[in-house]
Amino acid sequence: MTTKPAILAGLLAALPLPSALAADLRLWIVEPDPRHVLADCPTRAAAAVTPPTASARLLAEDARLIWPDGHVTLAGENGRTEEVAALPEHCFALVGDGRIIATGAILSPHSARLLRFPVLLVKRREDGEPLELRLLPQFPAGAVAVPPGWRDALSGRR
Repeated sequence: MTTKPAILAGLLAALPLPSALAADLRLWIVEPDPRHVLADCPTRAAAAVTPPTASARLLAEDARLIWPDGHVTLAGENGRTEEVAALPEHCFALVGDGRIIATGAILSPHSARLLRFPVLLVKRREDGEPLELRLLPQFPAGAVAVPPGWRDALSGRR
């Protein structure tokens, strides 16, 4: 991966989002590159939610987001059950308080991909279990520190 997408995603993350997006911690699901190349997910997701485009939609159901320093609850958009099998191989943007917290790719925990940008892993669930997502700074996780912006944006939320 070149550093250009990561730099552009960082610049876009500093932009305030429209006030309609500022209310809660929300997860945007973004269509990947037509060839399902995920390398541009950080840039693609940031661009798709500033302002929201037709390629972005909000997560449908409430979910538990687990990150290395804790967990938070994500509000779902419409109470529909999210099709867990359809989430991997998409891009995402995690937004809170009008700012992009993280952008990256959504993967299955058993993915063979090597990504050096944020990743959401989708936990396979049994009937009746709530949706659970794990936010990692990269995949596989390794010994990478949690980005300071995540602590600032996610600590203290429930």
